[in-house]
Amino acid sequence: MKNFFRPIVVLTVICLVIVSLLSVTYQVTKPYIDAAKLAATNKALVVVFPGDYTFEINDTDTGDSRIAAVYTAKDGSGNVAGYIFTVDVKGYGGTVETMVGVDSTGAVSGVTVTSQNETPGVGAKATVADYLSQYVGMTTSDPELISGATITSTAIKNAVQAALDANAAMTGGTAAAAANPEGGEG
Repeated sequence: MKNFFRPIVVLTVICLVIVSLLSVTYQVTKPYIDAAKLAATNKALVVVFPGDYTFEINDTDTGDSRIAAVYTAKDGSGNVAGYIFTVDVKGYGGTVETMVGVDSTGAVSGVTVTSQNETPGVGAKATVADYLSQYVGMTTSDPELISGATITSTAIKNAVQAALDANAAMTGGTAAAAANPEGGEG
């Protein structure tokens, strides 16, 4: 009977020690991980809303479940210069987290992909700065899609349009009206 319980006790002690070590490791590394995430977010904010602005997290509920976060860009006088939206959309390889800046005129000021698992060399082509730069100045998401990376480039297109729509809802305008003031489809 003693030989029956000994392995159980030994395995239980080993498991408790490992869980304790993992917990301590998590507690020690968490501040560094959080700091790295904050630095990456701040770097992305400057990419999508270039200039001398300060950024504040905005607690506005856009009503769109794809919008993960909203930031307000303010100039040196504290005036709102625009908004930055973190948008999560479904791509080929999973969620494509995209950050989109929209200035006070309702035009895209910048786009960057902050997290993705798209196919390297194919879908990932739609996540590079050269491709994303075509969105700057758009008031409706109408990019050229990449052949062979249609799902990824469509996901980014949808993320940009979600940000434009959320911006229009927050500022009282409509993205389609801003894109086509004479009426009709945008």
